[in-house]
Amino acid sequence: IDVPKVIDQSANKRSGILAKDLPRGWDREDGYAQLWDELKDPQGEWLSFDRVLELIPGSEINHIRANLEGLKCEHTDMKFDKTLDRQQSRCYRRVVELNFVSNNIVGELPDCLSELTRLRVINMPENVLSSAIPQYVGSVLTELVDIKFNYNQFSSSLPGSLGCKFYCNMINLWLFDNNISGPFPPTLGNLTSLKSLKLNNNALSGTIPHGLSNMKSLRECCLQNNNLTGAIPTNVGSMTNLRVLTLWNNELTGPIPKGIGEMQRDMRLLCLNDNFLTGKIPDSLTCMQSLVQLSIDGNDFEDMEVAEMRLVLNDKLKRTVVKL
Repeated sequence: IDVPKVIDQSANKRSGILAKDLPRGWDREDGYAQLWDELKDPQGEWLSFDRVLELIPGSEINHIRANLEGLKCEHTDMKFDKTLDRQQSRCYRRVVELNFVSNNIVGELPDCLSELTRLRVINMPENVLSSAIPQYVGSVLTELVDIKFNYNQFSSSLPGSLGCKFYCNMINLWLFDNNISGPFPPTLGNLTSLKSLKLNNNALSGTIPHGLSNMKSLRECCLQNNNLTGAIPTNVGSMTNLRVLTLWNNELTGPIPKGIGEMQRDMRLLCLNDNFLTGKIPDSLTCMQSLVQLSIDGNDFEDMEVAEMRLVLNDKLKRTVVKL
């Protein structure tokens, strides 16, 4: 990947490389101290690509590329060139962080990104990325701990390899607001270190796998506005670190699991509304004193059950917004 050109370099456009990721000691070498100060942006963290190209001697550019660990472009019109080859990508083989936020990047992710095998963070929300998420994201880039592809136009199904054994250290997986379809991959249950899972506002179908409960570190689970069917897994109550569970506007059926009240310690937001849930509303919901909002309206509970539970919940959860 060659250094992205910034088309619009107005004051509110930011792009660059992490200052801390230049070759060690580079800022202290003779003749570079003043240059270092010129390259820094006001926050002192990122160096602008255009200034790097303008001020650094050509003989040093390749050395810097080979030692970079971070690349960043935000709010520009930078576009990936589909003709980029793997040889160019290898120039950045040490890069561990990509931040390309809101750059109007259109089309598929180029295959040459698979050469960045040390990537730990890939942050590319608010672009126009489309087609399927490449298989190499789940099979080659095995160091990833943070994936954020939200607000794009990805389609097709999720790569099952996202939940392979290499991803046991994954922390954030944000794919919300795309056009992703197909089943919820059961392999995602292998992401035992995951803290935030956001797949909402897609077209996922099928059931929520019971393996989801393996994510003992999970704090946010956002699956609303999909086409998920079947029952809420009965073992969801074992996810005791969960603070946010949003499943609204799916096609879920069956009862609310009785064990859901076991998440009472930290749960802040529980939204199960606008599904086809039936049966008895668990009494354990009244013990969830940390709740800020509880939404279970728009389901198929019996009217008498709803009326009785509304009185109990409003009495017990006085600081909670209850929608029933």
